[in-house]
Amino acid sequence: MLKGPELALPQGYSFQDKTGTERYRVRIKWWSEEAKTYRDIAQVQPNMVNSITPIPLADEHCNPIIETPVVIDHYALAGLPAPLSGKVVCVDYNAASAQGELIAYSWWHDETQHQLHERNFNYLSDMEFGQKGVAAMRVLFDQFADRYAPALLKPEKWEEIRQCLLNQWDPAFVNGFDECSDEYDNYITPLATLAQQASWGSYPAI
Repeated sequence: MLKGPELALPQGYSFQDKTGTERYRVRIKWWSEEAKTYRDIAQVQPNMVNSITPIPLADEHCNPIIETPVVIDHYALAGLPAPLSGKVVCVDYNAASAQGELIAYSWWHDETQHQLHERNFNYLSDMEFGQKGVAAMRVLFDQFADRYAPALLKPEKWEEIRQCLLNQWDPAFVNGFDECSDEYDNYITPLATLAQQASWGSYPAI
């Protein structure tokens, strides 16, 4: 794939891309079967999503159902690799950049009804460790976080934890990408909730 498919925005609508150029067409998530509006179908950086009109798509612009699994590149994604949909995976995670990673996807014939899974992504360096670490944290949060009332964090403490996750942990190698600054936000409150219950080793509770 050399260029992702694009769709013209409705007459009178446009948005500015990351270079400040006004655009009247938008690259689309052709794999999203649930997309119902121009905003839903737009493949843009997270901080640009709200710039896209939420006008409903005409029927002819709604994506068809994808039956056959597809592996693509081209989109220079960031964060931990995961399927774009149940039938589409992208292996382009900007390997040419310092923070990027060379990614491969292993197809196994025992896939459940040809569903694609994040566990089948392969990495050449430490990103696999990061993926396993994130998975372990999710399990920990699911097991324990709902036993306690969520921690109430002051804005400055919340931001302090956010920066710690971005600058010190960062298993997805997104530090430095402004559009990915919220990559770990869903972990902040559960992490603080668990930390408040006890001290872990030599690390004091928050």
